Amino acid sequence: MAPLAAHEGRLTSKAVGSLVEMQTAEIQQIAEDYSRKQLSLVPGVSQQERMLNSLQRQLEAKQQALEKCRQRVDKLRAEYEAKQKDQKEAEKALQAASDATERLEMGAGDNEPLLKKLCTLLRLDEELGQQETEFRRNCREELKRLQGALQELGAAEEAKKSPAGGAAITEEEDKVHQQLEQDREKLQRMRMLFAKKNREIAVIQRKIDEVPSRAELSQYQRRFIELYTQVSATHKETKQFYTLYNTLDDIRVYLDKEIGLLNSILETFTDAMNNPAAREQFLEQFEKIVEGVKHNRVKVEKKASRSKSIT
Repeated sequence: MAPLAAHEGRLTSKAVGSLVEMQTAEIQQIAEDYSRKQLSLVPGVSQQERMLNSLQRQLEAKQQALEKCRQRVDKLRAEYEAKQKDQKEAEKALQAASDATERLEMGAGDNEPLLKKLCTLLRLDEELGQQETEFRRNCREELKRLQGALQELGAAEEAKKSPAGGAAITEEEDKVHQQLEQDREKLQRMRMLFAKKNREIAVIQRKIDEVPSRAELSQYQRRFIELYTQVSATHKETKQFYTLYNTLDDIRVYLDKEIGLLNSILETFTDAMNNPAAREQFLEQFEKIVEGVKHNRVKVEKKASRSKSIT
């Protein structure tokens, strides 16, 4: 049976050193108990069975501890993956917000000509509104005048019977209808021009609304700070999960090795007790195992010291 091999994995917590120290003390205690019992060993099956039962109970306890450690590692792995996903989403949101800010800052100077054009169009819109109001007033006055003329035409209907009077009235009606058509065409052109200017103003107004105000920029800045704080906290928590995961993984490795060692002792114990030569060989191998554990403990303590000096 070969001695316990040295573990080359990571070490990020004092828990591993404490565990190794505890396991070394347990193994030394078992070796001392076994040596004392060997001095007063009386051949018999019952004493061997008691020792086997004791080793079996220790093995079961270590297996239960290993199972709990594995469950804890699985839980931490799931939590770590969830935190890593949240961190990536927060980093994407922060990057998108930063890009939006850069675009807004780059486009702030380009909107000055647009603002000047908007001011010009607003003044033009106001002037057109005044012109439309004046034109409507003139149209109402013209309508009243035309209605009066129509009434005069109705009153002079009887005069149409005379050839000279009918020709004069018909000429006046043609002039009135011609003036009315011209006024209607002018009104239609003014309405079309007014609608076109309103559409241009609406387009420019939408473009201006896309440019954030000072209050919106301040809100963006506060949001960026919140996102940065969130990303920083998530990063710190993720590092803590890394450390805890590595520590538990080291504990699991040591428990696996300890269980393997106990299984090996349990398998060779019965044969060693039945043969004096095998018993001596078993004791020698057990002493080598203890020496190997002590050597591993020294290596782990040195590695822990180096880790503390780095951090």
